[in-house]
Amino acid sequence: MRGAFVAALTVVACRESVTASQIVVVISTDIDVPGGIDGFTARVQEGDGGAVVSNRSFLIGAGAGSVVLPASFGVAPRQGDASRIVTIEVDATLGGATLFSTRALTSFLQDRTLRLDMFLASRCIDEAETCREDETCRREGCVPAEIEPGDLPGFDEDAVERAKSFGDEGTEYPFGMGLDAAGNVYLAGHFAGSVPFGADGELLTAAAEPDVFVASIAPDGSNRWGVGYDVGGGDGVAIAVDPSGHSYTTGNFTRSFDVGDISLVNEDGSTQQIFLAGLHEDGGPNFAARSTGTAGQGRSATAIGASGESVVLGGHFDSDLDFGARHVETLGDWEESFLARFDPKGAPDWSCPLHRSTGGGGDARITAIHFSGDQLAVAGYYAGRMNFGVDAYDQLGGTEGGYVATFLGDCQQGVVLRLPSEGDNRPLAIAADGTGGLVVGKATSALDVADARGVYAGGEDAFAARYRADATAEWAWIFGADEYDEAAATAALPDGSYLVAGSFHGRMTLGDVTLQSAGGSDAFVVEIDRNGDPQWGRALGGTDDDAAVAVALDPDGLVVVAGSYSGFVASFGTQTLRADPGPKTFVYWFTRP
Repeated sequence: MRGAFVAALTVVACRESVTASQIVVVISTDIDVPGGIDGFTARVQEGDGGAVVSNRSFLIGAGAGSVVLPASFGVAPRQGDASRIVTIEVDATLGGATLFSTRALTSFLQDRTLRLDMFLASRCIDEAETCREDETCRREGCVPAEIEPGDLPGFDEDAVERAKSFGDEGTEYPFGMGLDAAGNVYLAGHFAGSVPFGADGELLTAAAEPDVFVASIAPDGSNRWGVGYDVGGGDGVAIAVDPSGHSYTTGNFTRSFDVGDISLVNEDGSTQQIFLAGLHEDGGPNFAARSTGTAGQGRSATAIGASGESVVLGGHFDSDLDFGARHVETLGDWEESFLARFDPKGAPDWSCPLHRSTGGGGDARITAIHFSGDQLAVAGYYAGRMNFGVDAYDQLGGTEGGYVATFLGDCQQGVVLRLPSEGDNRPLAIAADGTGGLVVGKATSALDVADARGVYAGGEDAFAARYRADATAEWAWIFGADEYDEAAATAALPDGSYLVAGSFHGRMTLGDVTLQSAGGSDAFVVEIDRNGDPQWGRALGGTDDDAAVAVALDPDGLVVVAGSYSGFVASFGTQTLRADPGPKTFVYWFTRP
C-alpha cells in the first residue's frame, strides 16, 4: 500500500477521501531502507498520553502488506469535535526492535485538513534518548513535542515533491539557476572530480579543481546535458536563461579554455579576464566573448540578466576593461562597478562604468540584474561615493551600503534607491516588476526604513525589502539568528507575492513563520505577500552546512529551489538526498502551499 490510510482516532482502511477537521500524518525518513530501518509503528492516543485508540505496525518495502515511504494516514476527532487534543507517536523499527520514537501533541482546526510531518531522522537513533520529557526528536534534534494546530500547513492530496542530486561522484557547488519557458532547469557553478551531468549519466571530469560547470535538468529531474570549463579557478559564476532556453554564463578566467569549438585565450595567465559563454537549448555552443585589459586581479563578472533580446552582465574591475564596445577605466586606485550589454549572439552593444570618487575603504559590487519591461533593475553595494551615470550618491550603510538602480537604453540612469542602515548591508538578489520589486541580502543591522519589521539577532542577518517604482522603501524585514544568515535569492509570483531563499543557523523567525535548523546552516524558502506578511516557510537540509542559492516558480506552478548540501544525508520535505563526500547540488520541486 503506497500512501495513506485514514482513521477517526482509529486507523481503519486505505484512505479514499480527505474529510474536514482532520490531520494527515506523513511519514518519511533519511535512514537507509531496509538496512537501517525496515518498519514503523504508528500510535494514536486521546489527549496527552490518554487511551490508545490505534496502534499498528507496518513493514517498509514494495511487497504485499508493506508500505513505501513517504506514507500517510489520517486522524479525525470523535464526533467532529475539533477541540480534542491528540497524541500521535511513530516508532522507527528494525527487525521488530524499536530504534527510537518521535511524537506530536496537537489538536484540530474546524473544517481544515492539516498536514503533520513525522520525519524519522537518522540523528534520532543517538539523540532521542537525550531529549527531555516534554521534547521529542525530529530532523532539528530535540524540540518541544507540542505543536499548535495553527502552525501546521494545510494538506494537499495533489501536492508534488521531488528532489534531485547528481549522485555520489565528485563534488559540486552551484552559484545560480535559471528556467526556460518549458520548465527546464539550468545550473552553473564549480565542480571537482568526476560528476555524472550527462543525459545517460556520462561523467564530466574536472581538469583542475575547481572547474566551471553548466548543466541542464528536465522538469521531471532527469539529466539533459552538462559541459565543463577549465578556467584556472577564479571567483563564482552567474547564469541567466531566456524563455527559449538559451543560457548565458559569466565569470572570470586566467587559463585559456574552449566553449565548444570557440577558444577564449588569456595570453597572460596571471591576469583575470571576464568570459561570457552562450549556449543553445541543447547545450551546444552559441558564442563566447571575453574582456581585455591590463594586468590586474580585480576583474570579475558577478551578475547577469537575459531578456531574449539582450544580455547584460555586471561586475567590478580595478584598472581598465574592454569588451569591444567601449574602453573604460577606473578613476582611482580602487575597484569600480560596470555594466555591459550584448546581443543574443554575443556582439557587444555598450559598456558603462559606475565610477566612485572615493574608495571608502570597502568594495563595489553588482550582485543582481533583473529585466522588467524596458527597464533594467540592478542591485549591489559599495563604499564611499558612486556615480550612477547622472547623479552621485554617498552610500548609507556602515562601511558598505546597498542600492537598487534602474537603467534605460544605453545605460541611462533611472531611479536610485539607497538602503540605509547603521551597519553594513549587502543586497544579493532582486525581483523587479512594474510597481517596484523586492531586494534581499544580508546586513549587520536592521534597515532604517519607516516600516521596519523583525529584530536584528546579531552577526549577519537576512533581509528582504520591498521598494516602489519611485525608489522609495515600502517595508523591510530583518530575520535570522545570531550567526551568519542570508537571503540569497528571490522571485516574484503572479499574484504579487515573493519567494525568498537562502541559508540560516539555529532558530529563525519571520512574522508567524518559525524555522529550526537541523544543524550547521540549513537552506530555507519562505513566501512573503505584497504587503510584507509572511505566508509559509520550509527549512531544508541536514546536520551539516546547506544553503539555497536560487528560487523560481516553474510553468506548472511548482516552487523550484537550488543550492548545495553537505554531510551524508539531507532532507527536503519528504525527500532525502545523500552526499558522499559533498558538497553536492540539490534541486527541489514542490507544490506551493
